[in-house]
Parts: sequence; C-alpha cells; structure tokens
Amino acid sequence: MPAQKHQANATGDEAPPRRVVVSLGDPAGIGPEIVVKALVTQGLGTKWGNAQFVLVGDEPSLALAAARAGIAPFWRVTDQSLELGRAWMGMSGTAGAGAAGEGPWDAARAAVATGSIGAGSSKSRSLWQRDVVLVPLEWDMGGGMEGEAVMGERAAGKVGNATQCTLGSPVPPDLRIAGPTAWSGRVSFEAVDLAVAVAKAEHEAGCGHCAIVTAPISKTAWRMARDAAESQAVGLRMGPEPYGFPGHTELLAQRFNAPESGMMFFGPSLRVALATVHVPLGSVVGVLRHDPECVLRAIRLTQKGCAMAGVERPRIAVCGVNPHAGEGGLLGDEDDHLVGPQVLLARHEGIDAHGPLPADTLFARALLKDGKRVKDEGFDAVVAMYHDQGLIPCKLVDGYRAVNVTVGLPGGIVRTSPAHGTAYDIAGKNIANAESMVEAVGLGMSIGM
Repeated sequence: MPAQKHQANATGDEAPPRRVVVSLGDPAGIGPEIVVKALVTQGLGTKWGNAQFVLVGDEPSLALAAARAGIAPFWRVTDQSLELGRAWMGMSGTAGAGAAGEGPWDAARAAVATGSIGAGSSKSRSLWQRDVVLVPLEWDMGGGMEGEAVMGERAAGKVGNATQCTLGSPVPPDLRIAGPTAWSGRVSFEAVDLAVAVAKAEHEAGCGHCAIVTAPISKTAWRMARDAAESQAVGLRMGPEPYGFPGHTELLAQRFNAPESGMMFFGPSLRVALATVHVPLGSVVGVLRHDPECVLRAIRLTQKGCAMAGVERPRIAVCGVNPHAGEGGLLGDEDDHLVGPQVLLARHEGIDAHGPLPADTLFARALLKDGKRVKDEGFDAVVAMYHDQGLIPCKLVDGYRAVNVTVGLPGGIVRTSPAHGTAYDIAGKNIANAESMVEAVGLGMSIGM
C-alpha cells in the first residue's frame, strides 16, 4: 500500500492531516476484519487520503484477518510504535502504574509530545507517519491469567504471545474463534486505553483534531480480564469494583474526566441519545426515580451532539418511559413526575426540547434526509429513556450506517464506533460487513471540525 498523499486546501497549501487512532477491538471478534476491510476497500489514498492512522491492538489477529480477505499487509510497525507498545504493556501490568495507569500514560505522552518514546530516547521520528502505523500489543498471559482456548494453534498453553501467527507466516487452515476470554478482554482493554492515551496526549500537546475509532469489544471479556488481573492495582485500572468499566463510554468518561459525556447514535435517518444506557429494563424506572436529572443530562448531550453535526438550534424530542407517555397518569405517573419536569428545565436553559412524547409514533417525526429534518415540524434528534427504546428504531432504519459517538469529550477529541458488537458467531469467516466501521471512521474525521 503506497503512502497516503495529503490533500491541498483551497489556497494550495497542504491541509493539516486529520489524525485517527483506531483500537482493533476484541481479537477474537470481527474487529480486526472490519478495520482491515474499511481502511483498504473504502478510502486509504482516496477520500481518506488526508489522514494519518495509528492502529492499536493484536498484530497476529490483524494479519490473519487481512490474509483471509486477500489483503496484503498495509501497515508498518515502526521502532517508535513497537517501543510504545512494549512500554505500555510492560508498565500496565505493574503495581507502579497505579490505579490510573500513570506509567503507561506517560509513555504515550512522550510518544506524541516529543516524537520519541520515553525520556532519553535517541529516536526522534514521530509516532504519526504518512502511512498506517500499528502499535502492536503483546501480552504474556503468565502471572495469573491462564489462557483459554482462543484460536487454533494459539490455544495451546498460554495464548498471549502468539508466535505462530506472525506477519508472513501461513494462516492455520483450521483456525477458529471461540468467544470471550480473559486474554482477549485484556488485549482489547489495553488497546482502547492506549488509543485514549494517544488522543489525550495529542489534545494536551495542542495538536488539534484527533479521532478515536474503537472496534467492538466484549463487556464479558473485559470483566473476565479484570477478574483475572495479576494485581489489585491492575484491576483498579480496569475500573471500579466489582465489575470494572462496563464499556467504552464509561472508560472514556473517567480517563478524560468528562462525567457529562455520553453516547449518541448518528445515522443518515436518525440521531438518538439515551437517558439510561446499559440498565436492565426492570431497573429503568428505579434509575429515573433515583436520578431524574439523567434526562436533563441526555437532553444537554443531544444539544452538543447536534452542534457537532452542524445543527446549531435543534428541535429535540424526548420519549416517554411508559406507553403513550403515561396517558395522563393512567399508564404510570413517571412521565408526569420525572421526565416532564426535566424537559421544562431544559427549555428554561434555552434548549428547544419537547416531551415527554409517546415513543411509538415519535421516531417517524424525527426522520432526517441529508442531515436535516424531513418535516419542518419534526425533530432533529430524539432522547430515549432506555437502551432498546432508542436503538431498535435507530438500527432498524439506519442498519450498518449507524455510528456510536461519544459526545462531551474535551475539544478536538471525537470518539466513534460501529453500532454493533463483536459478532463472535461469524468471526474468522471473512463475512463481516465493514460498512459501520467505514461510517465510524468517516464521521470521526468530519464531525465537530
């Protein structure tokens, strides 16, 4: 793959490159496959030409995914990226890294801010290059993290340092993916955490726009990895007791000290935010009673998300939590007593919020075309009260074009992700659809700029 060419701006000067750091997701899922397909088949050197990519994750999984797809390796492991990966994984497993992982984060800051890896390094080239750079993460499963059967020959003994499946080596014909493991959870967690550290270092160095694009992870694998952590300090770095970070959103909020950040889904036809996220359905009303301001926070978040998409004064619809938004109390009083007052508070803040409205007819009034409301009296975005209320219509109408965006991170940092999971059932079969990853990369490079 030839080096990417940077595009010129309207004055003829070379436009500053857009920087994208991509975590490869769970190596036992479809993450490596959709990253390979998205970057090669959808834009390197064309519509994404003015971009610099740094990939972070398990190199053997990436190489295997490329081989299955008939794609020649297009990434490079530089001295800088190799040293950064080793420094990160070496320090991430030590008690000295602390609960916040300051040791590894310092390595990432050095890589970006000084163009070298670590204090006293004689290397001076930047982590960012004109072609695609991979930061490989190799994790020895020793010290308490016994490997489970993950893939073919890698399942023998401890699977962290996969030496059989390196670049240029033949792909084992019987290689199969098993599902979530402590190893895959640990590698995918470290990939996301390092990607976040790189973006944070970019922000602190004043380098401008940097997008984080995260391939799918398994919450189960993350929990397994935390349970198997080799020390209490490492476990704490993977999130609070007892289960750790539930996913990307919570990790990003902690690492960027952005408690008001949250997820919002963007598609060609709908924009949707959630008042409650990964909450069991039976607990939704309890959460609303305990913290009714979660509705107001979601409305504020939606306002910010629409502004990132270029909609300065959006009309925001707020779903009721009950059928028919409670029907005046006949079907529950939560909408009148919990949701409605938060909508009024949002309006007092100058936000054009409406609701609570019956969810069964609301989404048809919030459809978009070319980023604008289909109907003048319609809505630019919807705030749903719980996960499936918002995501079923979003994924039904937008499908693979839906993108998960973390809104509310510090200026210049954008995080996007495909709006689907690890798909263990089809991993390793070279049939995964990369369209949502394509949309995630494209949106990450354009939104908020």
